[in-house]
Amino acid sequence: MFGDGYEAFGCTVNQIGVEELFAKYESCGFLYAAKRERLNPYLPLIIENWKRSMSPVRGRLLHDVVVCDNLATGAWASLSYWACCNRAVHSQHLVSCGKSEASRATLLASQSEANNRGVLSSQNWFRAENRYPSRVFGSCTLSLGPDNAVINPYSLMEMRRDSLPPTAGDIQVHRCTDAERLPLYALANRLCGCVQANADEWTCGDIELAQLDEQYKEVGLRRYRRVFIATAKGIPDPIGIATAYRGPLGLSFSFLENRCELWLDPYLDDERYTRAIAALVNVAAETYNDFELPIMLVTTDECAGNVMLSLGASLIQKYSRSLWLRPGFAAWYKHVDSFYSRVFSASLRHKRIATNGAAT
Repeated sequence: MFGDGYEAFGCTVNQIGVEELFAKYESCGFLYAAKRERLNPYLPLIIENWKRSMSPVRGRLLHDVVVCDNLATGAWASLSYWACCNRAVHSQHLVSCGKSEASRATLLASQSEANNRGVLSSQNWFRAENRYPSRVFGSCTLSLGPDNAVINPYSLMEMRRDSLPPTAGDIQVHRCTDAERLPLYALANRLCGCVQANADEWTCGDIELAQLDEQYKEVGLRRYRRVFIATAKGIPDPIGIATAYRGPLGLSFSFLENRCELWLDPYLDDERYTRAIAALVNVAAETYNDFELPIMLVTTDECAGNVMLSLGASLIQKYSRSLWLRPGFAAWYKHVDSFYSRVFSASLRHKRIATNGAAT
């Protein structure tokens, strides 16, 4: 099923220049005016970060840009994915100009490569109202099953770091260490489910991604995370997690590489729930003291997102995140291949109907 490399699918990897790729994004409508305006102040840095991250490190690619360019049919598509954890990848920016065959090739080639490299989990983010990715990725749990895949809705929020909400003394927050990896895994499993708890590699003994950070450092970049756990007086178990990710600015055009992810105990009373969010955000914000943007980006569920609005945050966008584990890679491959097979069959039917109609 899985191919031996990108060439088996007619794809190349990291053979396109970053400026050329971004120009292609614009011509295909992916890099639209509002998104371009948001990126413009940082675009030179983003381009440099992409160039550095696409450089090989000890025989490993930290950031793959996969392109299928069929000159005969005019089909062109690209997909990028980068190392977000030690053995996990963030797949993004599926951009197509022309026929669907190129999109299929880049998706299947990338999943095959991830499997061949021993990747443990993959993820992608999409807007639920965007019909195409919702049909492809939003239905994968039906094929992979709940133990191998999950799709979670997120609110992407922004909060200015110079106007953080006040905190209360009954909530305590501490930075998690590798010695706490098993309790952290149990907490994550309780708050966000087994698929994400496994995908985040909490039991691997490298909670802050020091190993991955060393590889990014070799090309002059950083990739790490800080994990904070909240506790409350009178409650025996932890009540929340904030995972503050740092990475090269603009690897994701939504800056998801630098998000802070919040998970809260949904059974807290309203006042304590709000105080827990304020406490976690305040402590996690220290991770972004050298962040290029004046804001802190937070992803969380709708309930916590509404609380953050009351604390002065703004909603940027609502996303769905599709997350799937290695035991489901073969089923994911079949799922995507089957989707495109149906697309191609429907296209052939439409052509036959149009041809027959013209003949009569």
